[in-house]
Amino acid sequence: MKWGLQKTMWLEIVCSVKCKSLKEILLPHSVVKIGNASFEDCDKLINIKLFDNITAIGEWCFAGCSLLQEMNLPNSIKIIGEGTFERCMSLEYINLPNGIIRLYRSLFF
Repeated sequence: MKWGLQKTMWLEIVCSVKCKSLKEILLPHSVVKIGNASFEDCDKLINIKLFDNITAIGEWCFAGCSLLQEMNLPNSIKIIGEGTFERCMSLEYINLPNGIIRLYRSLFF
């Protein structure tokens, strides 16, 4: 299952059923912020494509995405919320761009 949006500036969505079948996220260029817990516990999620206009990722956004192995953050990212990658047990690689101005505690734990 793929999930995407056409025109939105701020993604504030919570997968209330824990998105058990969501495997891939492709957000449009118009999204600039991903809200808190938007994809928390999407435990089948393996691929996320973020474009260069996203500036903030909310708290616990990808927490519990246990199959996520790699995260390529765009250079536009300025803020990464607390616990964003908590319980991402398969995460082996993440790039943190130089322009980050706020990186909250317990990003991974």
